[in-house]
This record gives sequence, structure tokens and C-alpha cells, in this order.
Amino acid sequence: MVETVEPEPELDRQTDLVRRESGTAGPQEVARVGLHRATVDSAVTFKILVMSDAPRLPGLTLKDADCLVETALAVGVERGFPPLAVAVVDVAGEVISLRRGDGGMPMASRLAPAKARTALVALKPSGLVDLPGGIIDSIQHLYGGDFVPRAGGVLVTDGDLVVGAAGASGALGVEDEEAVLTAVRRWQERRLPTR
Repeated sequence: MVETVEPEPELDRQTDLVRRESGTAGPQEVARVGLHRATVDSAVTFKILVMSDAPRLPGLTLKDADCLVETALAVGVERGFPPLAVAVVDVAGEVISLRRGDGGMPMASRLAPAKARTALVALKPSGLVDLPGGIIDSIQHLYGGDFVPRAGGVLVTDGDLVVGAAGASGALGVEDEEAVLTAVRRWQERRLPTR
């Protein structure tokens, strides 16, 4: 049973006090959760950050990411490409949105975010990463194999500010890149103020 109770005065404003009844008697040690650690009799007490008060990274919203993914998938269909998987990542390289078209290869769902992350860490399209094999092997090791220097990953920019990256996989690399690059350009055009 989880029950939210009034915060104690010494807790900071961005936390709630939550009590979970353990159902057993005696003191129990609590692992660090949030910012508070306590030992209490027959109840575990800890603080949890209130997510609405948590800071957020600058950059793309879910709506932006979904728009980019939908547009890239539509471009692929319009141009007769094989079914694509398209991913959009935030500035930390974490996936915001990922979709695979009907009939798309399952592995494309792993390659699309990897291409997007590659563009993000290289600060250029993933297909333009031209490094010797030994260096690529080292970078792949550093990123847990999530570095794919093949066409299909592009930066998403707002002016000269990088706000994320998009990647596609499932067709030829140039087709993957064409789909996401077109999606990014259309997204940027929609964001321009009307004059």
C-alpha cells in the first residue's frame, strides 16, 4: 500500500513524503530513493521528486519528435522506399519517439536510434563520419556498439542550436537519410515565423 502524507518541515519543497507499509514488524533499512534515507519501525519512509517541478532538457518536445517521425515515414512511403524505422533522440541521445513501418525489419528499430546518436555525438550527419576502422571500433566500444557511421542520421537544429537528432533505417542509407533530412527541413519550415 502506498500512501502520500503531508511533507515534514525539514523536507525540501520539491519532494513528497511517501510511506509504504511493509507488513512486517521491526525496523527496516531503506535503500537510497530520491534524496532521503531512513530507518523506521514497521514502515518505510522516503522522499520522491515531484516530476512536475523537475527541470527538463532544452530541445524537442514529444509533439516535435512525433511530427518528425511521422513525416519521415510518410516521405519513405511517398518515394517508394522499403519500410523504415525512424527515431528521434533528445540532446542527451535518449529516444523521444521511435516507430517502424509495417513490414519493416526488426533490426531497423535498433539501427535508427543508433544512427541518430551517431549524428549527435559527431555533430554531423552519420554518413559523413569518416574515421579509420580502429578509431570507429574504439568509439563503438565507448558507446556500447551504439555508434553507426552510415548514412541515415542527421542533426535536428533550430537555427544554429542542436535540439536533437533523427535517424532512419530499413532502406538504402541514402534513402534513410533522405527521409529524415526531408522531415527535418519540413519541421524547420513550419517553425519559421510568418512574415
